[in-house]
Amino acid sequence: MKKKGHLIRGFLHKIYLPLFILVMAAGCRQSYNPPSIKNNPNFLVVDGFLNGNPDSTFITLTRTRNLIDSVPGIPESGASLTVEGDDYSSVPVKELGNGVYSSILSLHTFQKYRLNIKTTDGQEYVSDFVPFKQTPAIDSVSWKEDSTDVSIFVNTHDPQNNTRFYRWEYEETWQYHTYLRTNSDYINGQVVKGILFSGI
Repeated sequence: MKKKGHLIRGFLHKIYLPLFILVMAAGCRQSYNPPSIKNNPNFLVVDGFLNGNPDSTFITLTRTRNLIDSVPGIPESGASLTVEGDDYSSVPVKELGNGVYSSILSLHTFQKYRLNIKTTDGQEYVSDFVPFKQTPAIDSVSWKEDSTDVSIFVNTHDPQNNTRFYRWEYEETWQYHTYLRTNSDYINGQVVKGILFSGI
């Protein structure tokens, strides 16, 4: 038969040992912040492509930020952008504001082009000359919905096999159909009264 003191010591041993291990483990843990998280190299980020169709070319310039930052990239304003051809042609790309630059370009498939960027701090960035390729026409567009999201599928082909990589962009638009009709509308931030027409 065990004595009462032995039972109490055994009970306390079962409680204090896990608690001691937990305190030691918590005391040995330290957060690790590598230099890449705290130091921002302030790299220039160029987002866009040269569009030769009868539509505008948009190029966005921003600066990198720290990995721990929750704010978006800092816009690079005031830069001088130029699209240069290998035939010594040059077309400026004007800033629209907030680091977004735009221009309408007339590009030719038999020439090569590059982008020249000069920032306000005196740095100059020049891409390689690359040939301008005409995007093949889209064969079909389809979509599929599942329980989490919607997938969009684009099919195309290039009989000459000159185009091997594609980049597609799209803008989301929404159309709502309400169950109930109303005689008011919301236009430019104001409620506008309308007229309901009833059938005869």
